[in-house]
Amino acid sequence: MLPLHLLQKADGGDDKKARDHALFEILADKTNTQQDAFQFRRLVQRWALVDGNGYAEVLRSRGRITGLVPIHPSKVQKRENWGDPYKVSNSSGGTRVIAPENMFHLMGDSDDGLNGISLLDEAADALGLALQADKAAARLFKHGALIRDVLSKEGTLSKEAIANLKESLGDEYGGSDNANRTLVLEEGLKYQSVQANAKDSQHLETRDHQIEEIARVFGMPRPFLMMDDTSLGG
Repeated sequence: MLPLHLLQKADGGDDKKARDHALFEILADKTNTQQDAFQFRRLVQRWALVDGNGYAEVLRSRGRITGLVPIHPSKVQKRENWGDPYKVSNSSGGTRVIAPENMFHLMGDSDDGLNGISLLDEAADALGLALQADKAAARLFKHGALIRDVLSKEGTLSKEAIANLKESLGDEYGGSDNANRTLVLEEGLKYQSVQANAKDSQHLETRDHQIEEIARVFGMPRPFLMMDDTSLGG
């Protein structure tokens, strides 16, 4: 989200913004007719992280760069040799060729220096475990009984007593206006708060651990994961 300014070496060693350069506005403000610079960078960077490659065609007019147009990685064929042109599939089923100097290629990790590799493939095991943890959580919320408090007594309550109890709990203790009121119980009822058990705690720990495992693949520091127990000083 930081501004991307093209700089130019100035006399005395101090850098200054190269506002007269054709790329200055493209990189800092408006990259193409549909995207501002931030939207373009975010899109191409995400492609590079997920797929391993982010592409954009360099538009020129009389030799002057006028914009960068993103191209989805699935439309670009992998190159086999240095200097090979980029072959891009179009909507009509054909293929057009883009010279290397007219293709901006943001590459992630690579095995050959020509094509990036998908970090999702590298994180397959961690992602698989995270998906299974999500499915387990979904089954828990769909089929499990999520109980916070229990009222108990020896013997049984009549249907009329149960109805009166539900009504009084809703009227006298429900809603924000009745928060923190002292609960008054009758007929020998006992109140008990149900805490998360060790099994539930372990499930939450597993989900938190998978967040960190996936983040490591992308080089994301723990304080930026938006987890409750992390901070910029963590």
